[in-house]
Amino acid sequence: MIVESRDTIIGKVSEYLHWLTIPKKEFGNMPVCPYLNAELSKDLLYLDIWYTHDNQFMDLMESFLLSGKNSALIVCPNTHTIDWSAVDRSVIQKQITDLLRKNPQTEYLKCMISHPMRTLKWLVLRREVELLTF
Repeated sequence: MIVESRDTIIGKVSEYLHWLTIPKKEFGNMPVCPYLNAELSKDLLYLDIWYTHDNQFMDLMESFLLSGKNSALIVCPNTHTIDWSAVDRSVIQKQITDLLRKNPQTEYLKCMISHPMRTLKWLVLRREVELLTF
């Protein structure tokens, strides 16, 4: 198993996030994710990587809460201890969202977990769309 470095993963995710903020004629000159640019330009997005063999998820959540940022994207790469492509992250995602919504101090926060292959698939799709766009 090839494990990419933290910097490589963060770089790829950052590239993907930037692409989501670029207006596309296919979307009526709107970005794919019109709200992301505000989060990025105001530095309100907490981006981290969860290596399950190194730390607990709640450690990342604590860092997110202490960061003062409004949104978090937690990237879950495969390691020698877990293959995230075989994990149903929707259950985990729901638990995170429910946890944040139950507390009045965190109900406005957003946190998403993602596997890098999802991001890489979007990067490949993006390049294919750009090649097909005249």
